[in-house]
Amino acid sequence: MIQVTFKKSGKTVPWDPEARNLLDFAERHGIIIESSCTVGECGTCSTFTLEGQLAYFAKPESPRGPGLHMTCCTFPLTDLTLDA
Repeated sequence: MIQVTFKKSGKTVPWDPEARNLLDFAERHGIIIESSCTVGECGTCSTFTLEGQLAYFAKPESPRGPGLHMTCCTFPLTDLTLDA
C-alpha cells in the first residue's frame, strides 16, 4: 500500500485510490494546501515532492520547476513525501 507523508503536517496516511488527486486527498485528511483553479492552470497548489514518484493524469498548463508539482492533477506511484 502506498503511504503519503505530509512533512509539515506530520501526517502519514495510506493513499486512497478513490481520491481524485493529491490535493483532494490532502484536504480529506485536514491538510491545507493553497489552491485556486484546481485544474492545473494556475500553479497555486504546487508543492515540493521530497521523496517518491508521482504522475500527472492531466498535463498542467503551467510547467513547474524541478521537484515542484501541482497537487490538483497528480497521484502517487510510490510512497511519497510532500512538503505540506
